[in-house]
Amino acid sequence: MAELDIRGFVTPEQQINFDKLSDTLNAQSAAKAKAEETRMAKKAALKKAFEGKFQTKDYLTGTVHDPHITERVFDAEEKVYNYIQQNEGATLSDIELFANPIVRGIASDSEKLKELERQRKVGEAYVSKIPGADVVKFNEEFKKRALLNPDGTIPNDLSGIDVTKDYGTEVLNNSPIWNAGAIDNLISKAGAGKSKERVYTKDAKGKVREAEIEIESPLRMKPVLDKSGQFTGKFEMPHVIYKDNDVILEQDVIDESTGKPKLDAQGNKIKEPVKMLELDDYEKVMQDLGANGYIRQKIREVDLDPDSTAGQNYGRKVAFEVVNASSKAKTRFSEVTKEAAAPITKINVNAGGGSGSKAPTINDVYSRLKVFVDDKLKKYKDNPNVYGKKDWVQINALDSDIRKVILAEARDATGNNDLGIQSIKIKVDDNGVMGIYDVKKNKLITQITEQGVNVAASVGTPSKNLVIQKMKYKAKDGKTYTHAQLIDMGYTEDVIKAATANGNLKNN
Repeated sequence: MAELDIRGFVTPEQQINFDKLSDTLNAQSAAKAKAEETRMAKKAALKKAFEGKFQTKDYLTGTVHDPHITERVFDAEEKVYNYIQQNEGATLSDIELFANPIVRGIASDSEKLKELERQRKVGEAYVSKIPGADVVKFNEEFKKRALLNPDGTIPNDLSGIDVTKDYGTEVLNNSPIWNAGAIDNLISKAGAGKSKERVYTKDAKGKVREAEIEIESPLRMKPVLDKSGQFTGKFEMPHVIYKDNDVILEQDVIDESTGKPKLDAQGNKIKEPVKMLELDDYEKVMQDLGANGYIRQKIREVDLDPDSTAGQNYGRKVAFEVVNASSKAKTRFSEVTKEAAAPITKINVNAGGGSGSKAPTINDVYSRLKVFVDDKLKKYKDNPNVYGKKDWVQINALDSDIRKVILAEARDATGNNDLGIQSIKIKVDDNGVMGIYDVKKNKLITQITEQGVNVAASVGTPSKNLVIQKMKYKAKDGKTYTHAQLIDMGYTEDVIKAATANGNLKNN
């Protein structure tokens, strides 16, 4: 078999020049190194160009927030350098266009932090001079309201913070920085005023008698009377009953010794009407900056608007309670006249003015009441924005002797000896006649007449005197006493009359 000749299909082996190849590779490597050197030099130059923009000291605030600023500067440097790394063809102008907003943001945040710190210091200095304002809480609440995230951290971006807002005032008006020290200060500033009241009280032997006491107390403290009208030895601010749509609101009676609700014989909680400060007194209290802040804070705690009617009523309740509970609301009193057994009131039955008769001494309760009621109703009518359509006068606003007479009249008219002053009010009808009205029903109980309420004391005939002295009364303990015996025991004529009206004594 013949061999195939393939010489025409191959070429002679070519000789490779390795020296020349080596030179080529070296040239390429040198060019690459030169390019990298140029690139790194450019980066270094760009970085150097921006080093001045990231001097941390230029943005420090001198506050506790400087660590935040330092972190922002480091973060900005990293962002710019990463941009340079990732954008080979970026020019200095490109990089400036990228970096300048970041730099401006840091500068802006620094100025905002400085301004907020200035506001905080001004507020701190102001608040430190207000009794009842907690400076530590003010600072905490200021930072929360002006700067911090809900978790207590500083936002990375402060662009949403408006430093033109008055954060200090916002904190004073809306944040829980107040305590009862504001009320103590209010009472201390009020100083002690003096007044006199006639009250029924008991002597060392337990005999009931009438006495005049001189009261030295802050604000307008009044004696607290029990259901029988006797002085309890305690004092409280004048008040009205808290009502909602004419419904009297009640609350638990708290035992002062235990702090727990008192219970009746059946184990039920004893209730009492909720009391609130009279509007005039409330307005005076709210003129004090600290007291205003504390009471408005208490109103907000029950989700009421302090400027609403409901909020104001609740505020008056709080004001009544905190003023009376204040350790500064100390009231001293001393007895001016110590009346033992009052002399028997003798009644003149003679029609004429003979030599045996004297003109009666009249305690003109009616005229005093009329003047007081007319003045109050005129005040209410002239100030509808303050009092609304109020056309009545509360009983506890009256002088104690007038209050007792009106309460006795109401009990006598209703036959309800447990009727309290919170259940009645005084109104004037279209004919100008005063009347005692039921608070809940707003219905007339009885008219108030001059003859009915004025008390006259005169010297009477012996025969009439004898009849009075021999009159008999049955007490709740089942025992029977003559009028003369009750007088000897220390009960005055007014006390006997009141006890008869409320059922504690019954004519035999």
